[in-house]
Amino acid sequence: MRTLFFLLAFVTLSAFAAAQTRLQVVTKTVEKELTYSTGQRVNLTAQKADITIKGWNKSTVLVRLKLIAKHPEREVAERELGYLNYDIQTRNNVIDLSNRFTIPQRAGAIKGNLKAVYEVWVPTRCPVSVRNTFGDVSLSDLASEASIQLEFGKLSVANLSGKTTVISDYGDIDASELSGFFTIKAEKADITLRELSGSGTIQSRYGKLSIQPDASLTSLSVQAARTEVFLYPKRLDDFQYEVETTNAIIRVPDAYGDSLDANKRRFTYSASSHKPTLLIKNSYSPVVIQLAAGGITLAK
Repeated sequence: MRTLFFLLAFVTLSAFAAAQTRLQVVTKTVEKELTYSTGQRVNLTAQKADITIKGWNKSTVLVRLKLIAKHPEREVAERELGYLNYDIQTRNNVIDLSNRFTIPQRAGAIKGNLKAVYEVWVPTRCPVSVRNTFGDVSLSDLASEASIQLEFGKLSVANLSGKTTVISDYGDIDASELSGFFTIKAEKADITLRELSGSGTIQSRYGKLSIQPDASLTSLSVQAARTEVFLYPKRLDDFQYEVETTNAIIRVPDAYGDSLDANKRRFTYSASSHKPTLLIKNSYSPVVIQLAAGGITLAK
């Protein structure tokens, strides 16, 4: 009986502790639609925010911002929600969006979890600049200039066809249907690029890079260090290849093994001089080229 009593007491206390630590969530939602003139830029500077920006066929910019505070005590969550400040305004022909934390000196450290969530719709050809730390960013259906700077989050990109510039530190990148002209510079990030076309350059350090090039890709230059590089063309003969590694090997399908040099650190192949060139240089990590269809034995 004594054992049963202690067991019941433990269960009761555990349930009480779980109830006490249940998070209270307090939110504030702001929605604003702004007039837009051709060529006007949207500039978003954020902290601890999840950001979604989509192109649409309207001639206005719609911003929906949700500010969120979480803490087991509702009073604390409500108070700290007031630390989240934001701006949504047009100045000097730029639409500026931002959020920041303003903490009174007497308040000390933040006790809860504070976050901002943006949903932004812009005209398809609207130039966009985004800077974010400790949060995810998603961009889709844009055909103008997009500049993204990201730290400690994830970037998702779909159907961007203008000029795209990405700088990412500790932020993974997942992109599909990226075209136009692109520049990607990343450190300590996993990068996945599907149906990649257009023309561009990629720099990567201490990460992983997987590329599925579309046959319409016009040029690609990759400079990598300590980054595993995987290239998945649908047909090897869609491109010319100039691939080099330092202190690592290159692996290609068996049928193309003759184009590897003796120590497997250089692969040069061209089905036709009219095909675009894929230039890849890597150090201290391998480069693997395999047909996207799979089922291919790689040269060892």
